[in-house]
Amino acid sequence: MPSLLIAAMLVCSCALPVRPAWDPEPAPVVVEPDPQRAEPIWDRSAWEGVFKPAAALERERRVPWRADARGYAARFEVDGRALTWRVDPREGFPLRLLSIEEQGTRVVPCSNAYQSPPAPPGKPRKTELDDGRLVLEYDSGLRARYEVLGAAVLVELEGPREGGHEEFELSLGGLVRGPGVTRMSAHTAYGCDDAAVACLGLQRGGARFLSVRVDPTWSNASLIVPRRPGASGPDGEFLHSQILRYEADTRGRVRPLYERVWIAWSGELLDVLPALERPASPGRAQAIRGYLSLHLPDFALSERVLREVSALGVRDVAVWMHKWQRDGYDRGYPSAVFPPNPEWGGLDGLRAVREAARKAGFPFALHHNWMFNGERLPGGSVLDSDSIPRGSGDGGEFLKPRVALKLVERVEGEFHAALQTEGTFTDSLTTGLPAVDLDAREPGVGLLLPALQRLSEVVARLRAIHGAPVAGEGSVGFGNLLWAGQVDALNGYAGMFTDPADRETLGRFAELAPDFNLWRLRPLSVRVGVGEPPRFLDPFGEMRLAYEPEQRDQKLSTTALLGNASYFWFVPGCNAHEAARDWWASDAAARRMLDPARRPLRVEYADPRGGRRGTLSQHLAAGGGLHMGDLRARIDYSDGLSTWVNLTDLPWALDEREPGLGGRSDIVLAPWGRYVVDAGFECGLLQVAGQRVEFACSIEQAFIDGRGEPVERAGLATDGACAVRRGPGGVLDVFPLREFRTRIAADGSETRVLTRRVRIARTWFDTGVDAVEVEFRDTGPATLASSTLALDETGLELDVDALAQAGGLWIRLRSAR
Repeated sequence: MPSLLIAAMLVCSCALPVRPAWDPEPAPVVVEPDPQRAEPIWDRSAWEGVFKPAAALERERRVPWRADARGYAARFEVDGRALTWRVDPREGFPLRLLSIEEQGTRVVPCSNAYQSPPAPPGKPRKTELDDGRLVLEYDSGLRARYEVLGAAVLVELEGPREGGHEEFELSLGGLVRGPGVTRMSAHTAYGCDDAAVACLGLQRGGARFLSVRVDPTWSNASLIVPRRPGASGPDGEFLHSQILRYEADTRGRVRPLYERVWIAWSGELLDVLPALERPASPGRAQAIRGYLSLHLPDFALSERVLREVSALGVRDVAVWMHKWQRDGYDRGYPSAVFPPNPEWGGLDGLRAVREAARKAGFPFALHHNWMFNGERLPGGSVLDSDSIPRGSGDGGEFLKPRVALKLVERVEGEFHAALQTEGTFTDSLTTGLPAVDLDAREPGVGLLLPALQRLSEVVARLRAIHGAPVAGEGSVGFGNLLWAGQVDALNGYAGMFTDPADRETLGRFAELAPDFNLWRLRPLSVRVGVGEPPRFLDPFGEMRLAYEPEQRDQKLSTTALLGNASYFWFVPGCNAHEAARDWWASDAAARRMLDPARRPLRVEYADPRGGRRGTLSQHLAAGGGLHMGDLRARIDYSDGLSTWVNLTDLPWALDEREPGLGGRSDIVLAPWGRYVVDAGFECGLLQVAGQRVEFACSIEQAFIDGRGEPVERAGLATDGACAVRRGPGGVLDVFPLREFRTRIAADGSETRVLTRRVRIARTWFDTGVDAVEVEFRDTGPATLASSTLALDETGLELDVDALAQAGGLWIRLRSAR
């Protein structure tokens, strides 16, 4: 349906005929030869150093190939170990001819790699060395270049330049266990979900990591299909998770083969993963905060929630308004979504939500989608080779990136003018590779790079319109690699593919090694949470509010393990006390871990079965696991911050001799618990005398939660959960979290906790204070009720029931004069 602007133009009878803001779709054409034409030079500078593995050395340190009796070899040393890359120019597809050798171990990374059709290329007709690179040429016109950069090899594959009319696919093949290898396993590193990594146990001890991946920004393929790491090939090999398909455009033309394939081998995981050589996003600093995502509450409820969470002490969270669109969520994209849902209050109602966010000091952003043509704009859909719009899998159509670029200024400008947005959240665009347009009249037809370039310009326009933070949906494909450093914040879904494949999920059963997230993604963009509770727990189930207490603990502790920003999700049925409880429990620790002045120093994995500690390589070599239920880890940051996370169902007692504990022998992480310690700060979920205690305490503020049991810590005591914060002039603000649920079952039953008493020790008051003025407050500036209370010898006790009866949410204490 037309937008407000176009509708206004159409009703003006004297106006000239309106031309669309995009070119109309060409009429379907028959398959016919099309002369080769000159194409624009596409700018890939934003991705130039992204996919190169960190093991690749600088060009001036290239390792040259030498001929020997077995073919060609490139020999070098890494940490005193002798390694050899070898190519045997026999019959077979070029990727199959490469192997790596290390002290009795020999591995062929791409066994059974193929291009089909045509038939196998046979033996090379020509081999030559060109400036240290090895070049193979085949009678079919196929060329392969091998360039060794230390422990990584770049293989360039190039077919006949004229292309053709026959579609084909390219498989990277897989890995067969070779001599000296005792076992193999596939792993998808959290945050790097473009391809699986093989971990090989060596007969002589230790482990090695091997990665094989294409650089999509150089690819001529029109579709890159991920595969499950658990899949196996005809010889039982572990298959790499990429297959590339070359499809015909609407004139029947297929692009010629051209790929850059990186293959890397190392004892350290980060060496074989993409280097992500690019600067941090322009708004990363503004993205260091908590995030509150509003799903499905109407505008009146949303307004009230923002006022209440602010009154309960929540500070500096960015609000993502996910559900607000005129005709409902996921309908009318890209330009038929305004004005907002009239059944929820329309534009005036959404403006009231935005005003509540402004008064609370919360940046406010709308959720929008620039990937789908839900409005069915004429000429706006990506085409398949038969000129039919390419579907998105849910009945929708993909939007042409050039159409998105032409519309973004008007549509997002309308959002910003109406609501004074601060930042934005773009759905889908940042999750992975865009759909490639096969429209033969489209510049860059059949290529990923032009689509990426235009979408990158869309992101730049979004930043210019709304400011920071520019956020995007978390990746379930190539998205983290393509968009980290371009957007300021990415929702932290834990990855789509797991091993074994029958444990596929976005959350709890993904592998949770934080190494890549901490060292590669964290410096470029802020990762936010680990997804909404239903998506974290069961992404293929219903989006309903139901979870057990340990599932909340798993979610918050996983967020701490990965060093992600705090994230809160509100749907009808929640209350503000529950959202505030999650914020108080996790946000202060998350901000410390995201501080760009801090650097991660090391991750140490602990085997729950024995207490053995080691790096990721040592952990996996010893048979350790990375899934929820069998993972324990310690992460050390610069400036003395340390985090312990226990993702098992048993307590984890820390040794008092551990650095950072100061000799304390009472630190026992609860099942699914965590502990974060820094100078003057501690936060966690511990087991104390058989009770789970959640807390976050510093000199300026403190939070404690006994899960419905009496709890005392840091000078606070309560029968539920509460927080305090020091203010200027000796003011002390108290935030009882009066009612929250610790369990929401699928059958609708709930376990509720009521906070009725709070006791505050004298250490929270200035010296010499013997009485305080007690003010009951709600969401407004006025005091609902006040009284004067005397402190006893240990402190002050507050009656939360009296606060509730007065209609208040929080309490301000001032020294009585």
